[in-house]
Amino acid sequence: FAQYQRFATEECVLKSGGVLCPQPDCGAGIFADDDCIRIKCYACQFVFCRNCLQGYHKGDCESPDVLATTSSSYSVDATKAVHSRWDEATKLTIKTKTKPCPKCRTPTERTGGCMHMVCTRCDFEWCWVCQNDWTRDCMGTHWFEQPLGTYTPY
Repeated sequence: FAQYQRFATEECVLKSGGVLCPQPDCGAGIFADDDCIRIKCYACQFVFCRNCLQGYHKGDCESPDVLATTSSSYSVDATKAVHSRWDEATKLTIKTKTKPCPKCRTPTERTGGCMHMVCTRCDFEWCWVCQNDWTRDCMGTHWFEQPLGTYTPY
C-alpha cells in the first residue's frame, strides 16, 4: 500500500507542474518556478538541471547517449554482479524500445496505433515521430506514419 501511495504522490507532483529529485533513494517532490532551471532538492541538497535531470550545469544539456557512456570508477560486489545482467537487459530494452517524454523524460513505449502519445505520468501530449508538442501539423503529416523497421505483417 505504501508503494502505491508513493506512486500517487509522485504523479500528483508531476501533474501539478513539479519535478522529482533524480537522486537515487530520494525522489522528493519539488515545486519551482517554471523559468527556474537550477533546482536544489530540499531533502538531499542535490542541485540538478530541470531539463535533463543531471547535475546542474551551464549551457546546453548533453544528449542521453553521451550521458549513458560516461562512467566513474567504483567497486563491484561479485555476488550482486551476477544479478546485474537482468538490469543491463532492462536498460538495453528501455534504450531501444522507448522514447523519453519530452516534458518529464519518462521512458514511453509505443506498441501500435497512431503517433499521438499521452504521457501516463505528466499527461503531456506529444508526437512519437518528432518528439514535440502534439499539433495539427503532426496530426496532418504523420498521424499513422510507420517508422522505418517497425512494420510487422499480421
